[in-house]
Amino acid sequence: MFGGELPEPFRYSPRFEVRHFVSTANSHLIDTRLAVYEPVQELHRVQERLKVFLSRGCPGVIAADLLDLPRLELYGEGSFVDPCALLQQRGVAGRVHELTEEPASWPVFDVAVCTVEDLQRLKQILKANFAFVLGENHQLIFANSNRLMQSYRREFTVNQLSFVVWLYEEIFSHESTYLNNYNIPSFIPGVRTIVDIGAGVGLASVYFHGFCPDAVIHCFEADPLALHLLQQNALILGNCHVHPVGLAGQNSLRTRRLWPEDSQTEWGVEQVLVFREAKATLQELGLERIDVLRVAIGGQGVEVLASLEPWLKDVKVIYVEFGSEQNRKQIDQMLDPSHMIWQGEIIAGQRGSLCYLRRA
Repeated sequence: MFGGELPEPFRYSPRFEVRHFVSTANSHLIDTRLAVYEPVQELHRVQERLKVFLSRGCPGVIAADLLDLPRLELYGEGSFVDPCALLQQRGVAGRVHELTEEPASWPVFDVAVCTVEDLQRLKQILKANFAFVLGENHQLIFANSNRLMQSYRREFTVNQLSFVVWLYEEIFSHESTYLNNYNIPSFIPGVRTIVDIGAGVGLASVYFHGFCPDAVIHCFEADPLALHLLQQNALILGNCHVHPVGLAGQNSLRTRRLWPEDSQTEWGVEQVLVFREAKATLQELGLERIDVLRVAIGGQGVEVLASLEPWLKDVKVIYVEFGSEQNRKQIDQMLDPSHMIWQGEIIAGQRGSLCYLRRA
């Protein structure tokens, strides 16, 4: 095109771009910068808005790198240090925010990039879905985002329908389990609404969609890593709604320590997973009935089923994963009046999945 020469409006001129000089002057940090930028860019590709915290001791070039992503909101402590003249560039100032309150009142960030010294100085637990911790010489010593870059696309054929979906490596080994356990019997009529609690990356929902392509699927998942692929797979299915919360017997916030591992440390980074009471959440969605229900949250399945008691007797197919023999017995006792076991898989007597059909 254009004889191999870009016209002036599209031509990149480094001499007019301050970030070009900032970047080349910090080439010694290229490994750390790439390790931070690429996973954040992957999140930015999927999420509508991205809230990123950058602690005071981080190199300014990381701010320059991240602000190149146009829907990213950058948060910093107090007055934003602007060594790269970033705020003079169009559209940047409105995306940089100063945190003037105490750290305990800060929001939950999508991403936190901080040094060990800054975390120790804050003396608080920072809340973020993904964290990058920098040690001496700003080398990366911790990140929980590696698997964001390890996803791949794979084609599945379910009930003669083909889908190309996003997966992580270890999920593929369970393909036969999904095929055997989540094939909705062909004699079940009128499946219009499917609820998938603990949806993971959405592979079970892919199988549900293959058997009931006209049904609306509601997926609930709290884990940020799984959500990243679930949101993409929901778009592929087309009639699949993602709700970024877990369901439980009551509203709660659960934390997961990211770094350091010692849970007694009063500073560091934690994930905050949001769980909402199952019955109230489905009522807010206006669901009058559920035709197919999947509960894949291990030992908490009993409390979710108890919360959903008003719907259970009318659910045509219920899939439940359990984590102990006692758990399985409780589930069976709860569902026995209205449902019968149709098929399932039990591993070493302690864990597995069961499919129940409504006796009617």
